[in-house]
Amino acid sequence: MLTTESKPTSVVPPGVAEASVGLDLTLAILGSRFPGDTGSARFRQLALVNIIHIETLRGSGPTGIHIARLSGAHPTQIDRLAKELEERGVIDRTLATKRKGAKWVKILSVRADAVCRLKKAHVEATGREVQIFPNIPSTTPALPHA
Repeated sequence: MLTTESKPTSVVPPGVAEASVGLDLTLAILGSRFPGDTGSARFRQLALVNIIHIETLRGSGPTGIHIARLSGAHPTQIDRLAKELEERGVIDRTLATKRKGAKWVKILSVRADAVCRLKKAHVEATGREVQIFPNIPSTTPALPHA
């Protein structure tokens, strides 16, 4: 949802569940199978979410233009990917005015409830829950039986 507030409202604050949100969100994105998504699409989604998260922790309100400059991608590609992740409930795009010499920019932020919203969107789109690594056997040795 594009809002017109001056500050992002759904940023995961530093020190508050950032590790679990990062891991859980990574696993949810990797395990998702939205119609039309490919493995490389999921990697692009992970890259964008991680850059947004890192830039937010650094105190920067990341924008699509900023991320495009960091990654060498075209701003349109970043905007398209951001809209897709916003529709799935993973990120918010918040309209901010008079920032860095621009009349307005869209600040990107990872939602605190991104994992739950992504899983819900996945069920709505596919009729199935996200499978966390369904085809990868565990490399953890089994515990010996007592």
